[in-house]
Amino acid sequence: SGLRSNVGSGAKGNGGNIEINVANLFLTNDGEITNSTFGKGNAGNIIIDATENFFLDTGRIFSNVGNKDVSQAEGNAGEITISGNLLSLINGAQIQSGVWEDNLGNGNNVILNARGDVTISSSDRGTSGIFTDLEQDVVGDAGNININAQGSIFLNNAVIKNTNTGTGFAGDINLDAKDKLEISNKSLILSDGFYGRIFLNSSKGSINIKDSFITAKDDNNNISDINKFSLIKITASQGSIGIDNSYITTENTGIGFAGDINLNAKEKIKILDTPISTRGNLGRILIGKSDLSNETLSPQEVVYNNSFLTVSNDSVERSKASETEINAGNISIDAVNSIFFIRDSRISTVTERRGNAGNLTVQSKNGVVSFDNSDIFSNVNAGGIGGAGDITITAGSIFLTNGTQLQSGVKQTFDDFIQSEILG
Repeated sequence: SGLRSNVGSGAKGNGGNIEINVANLFLTNDGEITNSTFGKGNAGNIIIDATENFFLDTGRIFSNVGNKDVSQAEGNAGEITISGNLLSLINGAQIQSGVWEDNLGNGNNVILNARGDVTISSSDRGTSGIFTDLEQDVVGDAGNININAQGSIFLNNAVIKNTNTGTGFAGDINLDAKDKLEISNKSLILSDGFYGRIFLNSSKGSINIKDSFITAKDDNNNISDINKFSLIKITASQGSIGIDNSYITTENTGIGFAGDINLNAKEKIKILDTPISTRGNLGRILIGKSDLSNETLSPQEVVYNNSFLTVSNDSVERSKASETEINAGNISIDAVNSIFFIRDSRISTVTERRGNAGNLTVQSKNGVVSFDNSDIFSNVNAGGIGGAGDITITAGSIFLTNGTQLQSGVKQTFDDFIQSEILG
């Protein structure tokens, strides 16, 4: 069962909008709402406004250009906007906008606006999520995914993904909660393609990420535009950020910029059993305020517990790196009161191609910086051609205990090491 408004195969003209105004909307048992184009013309928009609640349970809502059986369609997908008090996608429910392979056009935005909470939860009945996709060889831009909640946002084994395997923009992913933002149980937030960006925000509460994956990936981007690169930005304006047993990365295999990772909170940032990395040309990790960004807020405390912050250029193909200088980016960490590295944590900037390693700056001007059984490295590894970066630590008190190493230099082989400069 379903509700459909499509531009048929061979037809010319734009599709009409689907508008639904209800108190409560329940779309269940594989029910569908679709507004797509299979001919030459734009698909219409899908607009759902529930004065109370919206529930999508094993159902689908989508707007596409073409499909797996239809090629040569031309047009843009429609925008999907859903508003209500509580918004829920469960048991394999999916919302999708995109362009299938061998078709022509742009994707469009998927927008969820909740006056209360948004919940996206998978189960053994299927994966729940939101997708904006442009498939291979499509020339066009994917749409943005915007989830706005006046309450909280909960992702449980959910997928939020925009993909552009063609030549256009991948689009932004924006999750903006007034209260809590909870991401857990193998949830995936992925922006895959050129200029894909991820913004995770809580304006009043905290952000907790557990057992999940957040990735901005740009394969083979060779455009060195300082205003167009991948980004992951996580901000708790009034609360804290907790990241546990998760994976956060930006990556580019081409010579364009790898993208930044920016974390900021008013209270505390705690990272446990988690690698955070940016791989490629000039990717940076920035925590708290920095001369490298426009951030003016720094957390009161930062704790790294058995976690790794890594900036490297090793993802760039060696054939490209041999012709162009590929520099690893910088790492900057700033906190008001204290920064702790414990249980074999490591911070490193590394070059393994032709180019320099980045600088490392750790700062709590009037507070404490403590490394316990943890390391901080800026090295030119074997195969790299360039200079190591500086390590600068500024604090009221600095503690290095239990075998902590600070290292900046050149490894002529994997075993030999020539020291460079460490500043404190």
